[in-house]
Amino acid sequence: MKRKYILFAAIMILIIFSLFMTHLKYNILERSQFGELNFTVTPEKTRIQEGEVFQIHLTLTNVGENTINVWRMYEQVSYDIFFFNLDGSMVPYECGVLSRLPLTDEDLVELSLGESINSTFDSTCWNLEKGEYTLSAIYDTTSSPYEDIKKPHWIGRIISNNVTVIVE
Repeated sequence: MKRKYILFAAIMILIIFSLFMTHLKYNILERSQFGELNFTVTPEKTRIQEGEVFQIHLTLTNVGENTINVWRMYEQVSYDIFFFNLDGSMVPYECGVLSRLPLTDEDLVELSLGESINSTFDSTCWNLEKGEYTLSAIYDTTSSPYEDIKKPHWIGRIISNNVTVIVE
């Protein structure tokens, strides 16, 4: 008799979980916009001196046919920048992790065909010793279900181009 109650409880939990996941899936689809974006990273310089701080420019461009809403460019929220050693290991990010509130509709930017948004960050968060590095960035809005955005917007992940940076 006890097994029947346990089995019944397990089935009920599974049904409730399935209903929640179905609602979450459709909620994401309702808010998702389709579009094609291009994400580029451009360092101020590709040859620097050890300890030199340089600017890193990021550009997100709508290259699709539709006007879409995208997240503003916020470091550690909508994008992350990475430096990789020649062996493929990541150079540690030394500025810590931000604590933040969920994004809202105010954090969206409408991009028409050919329009871009930009962000500039500097290299102070990485200790780049002499050597050769690959610089890249990721624009990622896949945490969307955890945000407070109600308007339809682009949900996805784009990896930028790779740029070689040489520290002398």
